[in-house]
Amino acid sequence: MTDMKYEARPSGAEDSFWDMFFPHTTVLDVLITGLALIGLVAAVARRHITGVALGVVAFIAVAGVYFARDGLPFIGLLWNPRVLPLLYLMRYLLMAIGVAEIGAQVFNMIKNRGSHTPIRWKAGTVTLASGGLAVLLVFGFMFEVLPGGSTVTKGGEAVYAWGPIAKNGPGYQALGDSWAKYNFRGYEEKDDYPEYRNVVTTMGDLGETRGCGRAYWEHHEDNGKYGTPMALMLLPFWTDGCIASMEGLFFEASGTTPYHFLATAAMSEGASNPVRKLRYSGLDASVAVPEMQSLGIRYVMLRTKAAKEEAATNDQLVRVARSGPWAIYELANSAVVEPLGVQPVVVNRREGDQRERNLEQGTSWFQNRQDWRAMPADGGPDSWQRINVRVDERRRDDNNADGEWDQVDVVEPANRIRQVTLDPVQVSDVEMGDQSLSFRVDRPGVPVLVKVSYFPNWSVEGGDGPWRIGPNMMVVVPTEEVVTMRYDQSKRDYVFYFLTIVGLGLCVLWRVRGSVGLQAPDMTGGLWTGPDPAGAPPPPPTASAPPGPASRDAPDAAIDGGWVRPDEHGFDDDVTPLEDPSEPGGPGRAPG
Repeated sequence: MTDMKYEARPSGAEDSFWDMFFPHTTVLDVLITGLALIGLVAAVARRHITGVALGVVAFIAVAGVYFARDGLPFIGLLWNPRVLPLLYLMRYLLMAIGVAEIGAQVFNMIKNRGSHTPIRWKAGTVTLASGGLAVLLVFGFMFEVLPGGSTVTKGGEAVYAWGPIAKNGPGYQALGDSWAKYNFRGYEEKDDYPEYRNVVTTMGDLGETRGCGRAYWEHHEDNGKYGTPMALMLLPFWTDGCIASMEGLFFEASGTTPYHFLATAAMSEGASNPVRKLRYSGLDASVAVPEMQSLGIRYVMLRTKAAKEEAATNDQLVRVARSGPWAIYELANSAVVEPLGVQPVVVNRREGDQRERNLEQGTSWFQNRQDWRAMPADGGPDSWQRINVRVDERRRDDNNADGEWDQVDVVEPANRIRQVTLDPVQVSDVEMGDQSLSFRVDRPGVPVLVKVSYFPNWSVEGGDGPWRIGPNMMVVVPTEEVVTMRYDQSKRDYVFYFLTIVGLGLCVLWRVRGSVGLQAPDMTGGLWTGPDPAGAPPPPPTASAPPGPASRDAPDAAIDGGWVRPDEHGFDDDVTPLEDPSEPGGPGRAPG
């Protein structure tokens, strides 16, 4: 997995944990958090297991935001703001419990009943409607669509306001509606759909006439006019897997992602450069071409004038088609599987974060091949030379404010590499599936470079390896003429599959057995404990039930020798409570 090197929050003088945990206006934050606390306290007091669980998860999320700033043990990389939505969700759910609790208390006060008396459907409907209206008001405020809303000046900026409540700034506008409207109305609805359809059709035709392969497309803001800047990631979908989109293949989930964006920066007029701390170069075909060849790119799609002019300076890029603003080139000498001319060297393991050590090693070879007489690999046969590497202090930048290096270190061989020239070998019959790759060689025993992202799940039949090499690719040593590589399930995968099945089975078992709760505290506030109006003596006191699972049986309809609240018989909310004939001066009512 790629470390995108996103900076943990809070970052900068104007950011804080307070801003992260309470992102709304002061009024909304106080309202939401206050109701959530009421809901949590009520859940604890009533021993409401689900409500308590929501509170526990919320506190875990708070801890996760704090402790995940540098990743989590065993889990690894985790950008800590990604935990915030879980915290927000738990808080909103607890807020809903708080609203229901307040609604029940208010209704019981109006009816002059005990605070623990369950409410019926009438009161529940009123509470639900009131809570729903409040939620709609919050959404309307965030999306700035409430009736009577206006724009006011706050802190020198124009912000949305509704009555006395105003937003903290113009950046607090909810954008989910506009994003959904733009992204999900369909490609055909966009004005630039004919252009998008033509370029997709052109790429499909190239795949049929010149062969399938990976395609690099230049990053440009106008790509978003197709419906999303990622629209061209669907090239494999529209071409039935024939044309693979590089940006779809490599983004965060693959350790090859940094190398893709390094090559992109060298072949784009306005690259996005999303992986932080890499040593990006500007538009330069002499840099981009060998990098794209190392990644097995076959087609290069350029749309800006500057990129097209730069491509014209390199004879490895041959224009084969045009479509609207796009010029499409075929890149020479860029096979997915190719023989190596020099035997690789194995780099000895270094201390520290191995993900970072591999990135330093891979980018150093990828961008500074003049320093390397052979490709560096993580492993290989015993006959391959072992070397150490060291950080090139001459190319090391100063520390930033956090004491970290601003760019990935460049490493160089610490030992002299002995070049071992390999015998020539022919690679043919390359077939790539969704999770497999096969090819044929005419000379087993000679290392072959496979330009597919390395991962430990890969296995080889008819060869030794694979080992990680260069820009997160693989090297194998064929032992037979036909080599087949497969992406298999690991033992860890099967362990988690088993745990998933066990979890689902437990959920079914618990549902069949029925809900089990904790016995609630004794609630006598709503019980009439005076003398029996008929003259019977009051019942003897009973010992409190020990804590533990509550009975699943329905409670008795009445308490022998005593009086129960009317609602415990299932009567309507409006039934008049029992009168106390012993009270002088007329009817009384049970305390509550």
